[in-house]
Amino acid sequence: MNRKRLIVILSGVLVFVTALVISFMCYVNGVFGDGGNGNPVVDIQEMRPLTEILSKDQVIEDRDKLIEYIESVHPYFDLEEDKSEYVEEKLKFMAYCSKEMTVQQFFMACASFVNFFKDGHTRMMWNQTVFFSADFDYSDNKLFYGEEKSPVKKIDGIPVEEIFNMIINLLPIENEMTQKLYFEEYSKNLEILKLCSSNIPANYLTVSLENGQEFKITKIKNNNAGYDRTTVYEKGDVVVVDFNLCQDDEIFQKACKDLEERIKKGFKKVIIDIRGNPGGNSNTCDKLLEILGMRPPEYSVYVRYSQKAKLQNGYKKGSGNYHYKGSAKKAKQNPDIQLCVLTDCHTFSSATMLAVYVRDGKLGKIVGEPSANNPCSYGDIIYYSLPNSKISGTISHKQFIRPDDSLKKERMLVPDEQIKPEYALDRALYILGSN
Repeated sequence: MNRKRLIVILSGVLVFVTALVISFMCYVNGVFGDGGNGNPVVDIQEMRPLTEILSKDQVIEDRDKLIEYIESVHPYFDLEEDKSEYVEEKLKFMAYCSKEMTVQQFFMACASFVNFFKDGHTRMMWNQTVFFSADFDYSDNKLFYGEEKSPVKKIDGIPVEEIFNMIINLLPIENEMTQKLYFEEYSKNLEILKLCSSNIPANYLTVSLENGQEFKITKIKNNNAGYDRTTVYEKGDVVVVDFNLCQDDEIFQKACKDLEERIKKGFKKVIIDIRGNPGGNSNTCDKLLEILGMRPPEYSVYVRYSQKAKLQNGYKKGSGNYHYKGSAKKAKQNPDIQLCVLTDCHTFSSATMLAVYVRDGKLGKIVGEPSANNPCSYGDIIYYSLPNSKISGTISHKQFIRPDDSLKKERMLVPDEQIKPEYALDRALYILGSN
């Protein structure tokens, strides 16, 4: 064997071994995997009734426990040098939560405190399943309703501005699209409205418009009917993957086989529809791109270890951190495949990651509406429950930085073709030249 050939072979072996070692280290250190749903091994109990009174000692114990969880788990405390704004928010929280109060008062104070991080994965948990049947639109600090889309003045006597303030206090808003989504959806949420007023009727609300009109809207008993699962179908010469939840189960595996079969048959045009996909396991996104002969770019990931993360995720470490440096250059395009990805404001967590893969890796086009989740974000949640109030919540323990460092300051992933979500599929078919 000549020297030149030996060097080529050894170089190939070295590259393979290096890649294997990096993959193994990422696995051991928990860099990739579940992008947002976590593993709730803690005992999540039902929150005590909002009107119940917590003693001063109970409030202080729960307050200090929440601060301990946040400060021991969230990556912010490792990554941010100037924590003065957090310290100011913490002192306000401690000062307020130093007396007897109702569960509702304490819950709202906790929500306001954790919203400091503007992290959609770090939030309080409560029943959010009961909504009213209004079709609201939000723009320019106004809520619109009705056929003429007139501005809403009050909802069952509650000024819209008061409802907006309650939503901002309770829910972490990452970007402009998050705010639009939350104002449109949670202005008709029963639990939010009850926190604004104790006189909410049982079955309907009255929407009062600025033009003097009033409308009765009825209650939807349960808005949490679950997600449709991943399916694959054809639209002419285009394969559509209706990808509704990033969950690697039998249904997803079947969808992968269906997609593989169509690619083998010669389909060259593909749409992956992640409108409404709330995220889950990011490995499912990698799998879909792999079937298309593509390789996604890699996020940079910062993992913060803690005792709670060790308990819930099975890490060997209970402290310290691990940093994996990703790159957009690791992407692999497939010029034989035309790809469009459909997004909307409900696209979140690992689903948003898929759209970022496509943008930063130049794998295809994004069509629809921006995601309510930042392209660079915290994620991979740890659960907790407070001992006295039984208030529960989630905390991120990772930070994800998008592959293209030059774009990391962008707060929204804006599609290549912005269009109302309900028209995104037709627009993508037009872009792909579907017959």
